[in-house]
Amino acid sequence: MACSPHNAVRPMHQCAYDNFDKIHDRNIGIIARDTILSSFYVDDFLVSCSTVEGAITLASNIDNILTAGRFKLRKWNSNSATVLTHMGRDSSPTEYSIDAALTSVLGLRWSPVDDNLLFKVELKQPGGICTKPSVLSEVAKLFDPTGFLSPVVVVGKIFIQTLWSAGIDWDTPPTTELRGNLA
Repeated sequence: MACSPHNAVRPMHQCAYDNFDKIHDRNIGIIARDTILSSFYVDDFLVSCSTVEGAITLASNIDNILTAGRFKLRKWNSNSATVLTHMGRDSSPTEYSIDAALTSVLGLRWSPVDDNLLFKVELKQPGGICTKPSVLSEVAKLFDPTGFLSPVVVVGKIFIQTLWSAGIDWDTPPTTELRGNLA
């Protein structure tokens, strides 16, 4: 449903308004509340902190606010083993290591080891017949809610416009000249 993202985030926003005063320092509670209000996208929470101590404090305050509303955040991830240790649920101190595996968030892949954002794009193998439907399908697969891929996506959209302007039929492959414009 079109309203699903709103329905997923709205109760957490209300929880942030209702429970930010659970943090003893009002100013810090307001920072945690505002972070909740601005950093959730459906069920993903993304925030960057300049220090490890700041990350631990913010994560703890956000967790306290949301726990007061019976929201339980899971799957914490960080590029700092210290932050991961503090966000662990075990009462015994456990050694955490940063997993080399990529984490997927908002269509992006994030490598916590080297703190890089990556995209995974799987285009059809060359050699298939290029037609308007295949071009539309490939461009539509470029999910980019953050806008990082805009320079790439716009090239695909311009190519689609070029196909339409050239008056090529739906299932007719574009000319070699038009395909050369894509390169």
